Amino acid sequence: MEKRIKNLTKRISFKAGRNFGLITSPHKKSFNKRIYRFINFKRNDYKNITAVVRCIEYDSFRNSKIALICYPFGMLQYILMVDNITIGSEISNFGNTIGDSMCLKNLKNGSIISNLGLHNKSCGIFIRSAGTSAVLIRNSNNFSLIKLKSGELRMFNDNVMCVKGSICDSEYFLRDLKKAGTSMKLLNKRPRNRAIARNPVDHPMGGRTKGGVSKTPKGKFSKWTPSVNVNKISKYRILTKRKGKYLTI
Repeated sequence: MEKRIKNLTKRISFKAGRNFGLITSPHKKSFNKRIYRFINFKRNDYKNITAVVRCIEYDSFRNSKIALICYPFGMLQYILMVDNITIGSEISNFGNTIGDSMCLKNLKNGSIISNLGLHNKSCGIFIRSAGTSAVLIRNSNNFSLIKLKSGELRMFNDNVMCVKGSICDSEYFLRDLKKAGTSMKLLNKRPRNRAIARNPVDHPMGGRTKGGVSKTPKGKFSKWTPSVNVNKISKYRILTKRKGKYLTI
């Protein structure tokens, strides 16, 4: 592992879940200082210029590894690491091999992709976690039909940028945290308890009674309430939800 690059990193300290001693975000706590690495999620610069993978590093802010690439003129960048990429591998933007970034319209049906953007000018938003990937179903009428990891079928503009290949560390879900203290220190999580097990001053469902209708800590109904804005334009591009429910095209 190379020495920390100051232009690409930033030291961040956390004080999560509290505001002047009051709990603002429940079930969260502060944890150790970490170094944030600025990652290039857009992958749309330096067209057709080949870069070499210089090293592979661990990133404390994500569950997948990242790769440090170097261009011929000395530019260094961090990118998400894709499967079958090793030290010394050559990658480029707007290429056609695994690890290269490209537009959806330049891919064949059935291609495995990751680091997918939402629209033409956005950076990678979808498929960035360890071991995840999406499948290109078809291209038609300036739109591409993508099957996401959750099973959702969604339409994207065919000029959206993505990366060919799946994110590395496909066995990340098999990790063993050993003890509860690990999740509290590394994942900034605190224990969770049931609402009906609390006191009336802590939750509307607490106390000696049965609790009644499910509510949030602020007293709002937590069930039978739509959580998606029906006026969003993006709803017309979702063909199938995660649960397999068919929607309009």
